[in-house]
Amino acid sequence: MLHGWCQNAEVFRSRLGPWRRKAEKRGYELVWADAPHPVPPSAFGARPGALGWFFAELPDGAPPMAALTAHDIRYQGLDEALAVLEAAHGPVGGAPFDAWVGFSQGAVLAHHIIQAGMASKASMAMFTSGSAPVEGGPEPSSPRDFSARCAAILPRSAVLVCGFPSRALTPWRREEPIPLRSMHLTSPKDTTVSEELALQLLERFDPATRSHMRHTHGHAMIQRAADVEFVLDWVAAAVGASEGGRPAEEDV
Repeated sequence: MLHGWCQNAEVFRSRLGPWRRKAEKRGYELVWADAPHPVPPSAFGARPGALGWFFAELPDGAPPMAALTAHDIRYQGLDEALAVLEAAHGPVGGAPFDAWVGFSQGAVLAHHIIQAGMASKASMAMFTSGSAPVEGGPEPSSPRDFSARCAAILPRSAVLVCGFPSRALTPWRREEPIPLRSMHLTSPKDTTVSEELALQLLERFDPATRSHMRHTHGHAMIQRAADVEFVLDWVAAAVGASEGGRPAEEDV
């Protein structure tokens, strides 16, 4: 479970009681990961205990919200975010997660890691990872190593909520749809990440294996029991399909 910008795992968990109850009833274990970077108090949206998965490397003077629409930038601290996912995954070669559930910046991170891992599996030219060091931090992994690490932890599916496409470069060719089963939750009432941006993320995935659910709760995770049940049903079907056929594109 990948929380959003300026949240943390405990805040995210505390707000998702319906997810915890429904998942437990079905025998799913939800793994709540903390982003690795404390967000400075002066940063946009910061609050006590605020964490972020990465920081967008923007031109001097650019407003923070420019990160939503920038192109071909780098994300500072991606290597540390990848290390968190590796620790949650466990030893290399272990069973993959049935799904990554990413909200807001967590969805952006999931998209970036997935496309980098898919590029490694497809043996694409490794010219960039999109990762930059945080101030005073170590240099990031080489593009080849970064993508190989991403490939080793790819989930069976992804549920991406109120996110937008990663704006950092990866080896994945942008015009090629990502062949990983995905569920996209968007809201026409989202005033933080517009539904137009969220649909751009949907369009990066293969139409044959993606699904789309609209909700009316704005920039938030769904909470209605029936909606959570629907998403968990989709995950179960996606996991089953990963061992066999291909579910058709679906809109709800």
